[in-house]
Amino acid sequence: MKILDLISLRFLSLIGHLILLIDHLWDHDGSIRNCLRWDNSIASYHEKDFEFIIALSLSIFLTLIETINFMIGISMFCPMQCLFSLTAHGSGAFILFYYMMNVWDCDLSWWILGLTTFLPALSEIIIVIRVTIYKVI
Repeated sequence: MKILDLISLRFLSLIGHLILLIDHLWDHDGSIRNCLRWDNSIASYHEKDFEFIIALSLSIFLTLIETINFMIGISMFCPMQCLFSLTAHGSGAFILFYYMMNVWDCDLSWWILGLTTFLPALSEIIIVIRVTIYKVI
């Protein structure tokens, strides 16, 4: 597989995952209601709602930072980052879509968003630091 194929696939997986994150933030009320027990109080609903909004907003922010760095070209031609980001965001899009359709436990969303958003953003930040300091890809 050529690097140009990885670049286009990485772009598609980043944008697809970003669209699903925004869509899930837009309509998160159903997921909160379904993952809580029916006898929960209003206070526990608002607590989970706030936690869910924070998690999704942070994920959208980190995915946007990764997308902007990708489009600027800082990590565009780094094949390992392309492959890692493609795998993480591609699987993140599928898992998030499945999570939206079949609601799981609310606490599982932190694991999903952590593994599919935070790890690629962390590696992207490391690459940005490495490129700006050492001028090496």
